[in-house]
Amino acid sequence: MQYATFEDFLFKLPIYTKVQVTDANSEVFLLLLTCGSSFSETAVDGYNPYRSLITTYTCRGNNDHGFVDSLVDEGGYFHVDLTCKRYADVVRFYYIYDAAAREFMKVGQYPSMATYEQSAVKRYQRALSKEHATEFSKAIGLKAHGVGIGSFVYLRRIFERLIEEAHQEALKSQNWDEEVYMKAKMNDKILLLEAYLPGFLVESRVMYSILSKGIHELSEQECLHHFDAIKVGIEIILEEHIEKKAREQRMDEARKAIAQAHQFLGKDSTK
Repeated sequence: MQYATFEDFLFKLPIYTKVQVTDANSEVFLLLLTCGSSFSETAVDGYNPYRSLITTYTCRGNNDHGFVDSLVDEGGYFHVDLTCKRYADVVRFYYIYDAAAREFMKVGQYPSMATYEQSAVKRYQRALSKEHATEFSKAIGLKAHGVGIGSFVYLRRIFERLIEEAHQEALKSQNWDEEVYMKAKMNDKILLLEAYLPGFLVESRVMYSILSKGIHELSEQECLHHFDAIKVGIEIILEEHIEKKAREQRMDEARKAIAQAHQFLGKDSTK
């Protein structure tokens, strides 16, 4: 994933991930340096982990002209404080800049990035067992601490769990050929289970091969680079899963209500 916006540098950049300052992102990097200074006032929208909601933050800090000029020329540590306009909660991000290499990286933050990401786990708990909600949480936590391969292991487990759920449903069908399924590779298993799986999962079944390649062949940094794309894909699948469950529940409730109405009107018509 490319980190290029002010919001990326604050909320999405993992700990210890180096970012090269280029012509394309130099203005955003300068905004990061000057944020909270006496000569710059910046507002940014982001997640408030204390309140579990999206809010608007303003930057606060003690950076002045001399500090920024020195940092650009010589490098060093700096921090950015964000204050929630609504509740006055403060979050803080710590960075180091290598002037010679023109690289910077986040070296700390409070609350942690994992805390920010846990809202996703809560949102999808209805579509995940307790065990797999924990694995989703672990994947997010590992990624937040710069562990790419390990995070892929947990994402693949979640993906495999979704496939097995569909498999168990398919076993109830009289026309299901279990022998063919067991001999098939994952890509073909997904196609065999197409009627039981979210459409996006079937369409994006290549995700499994990406996860497997990440575990066996890719480096930590390569896995981290692709983590967000796979995570978003899994979230879309889980959203489809939740929507399907909700739709089925509404249909069941509607059937019962219609049956009750029909029964009542039927009795009433005999009077």
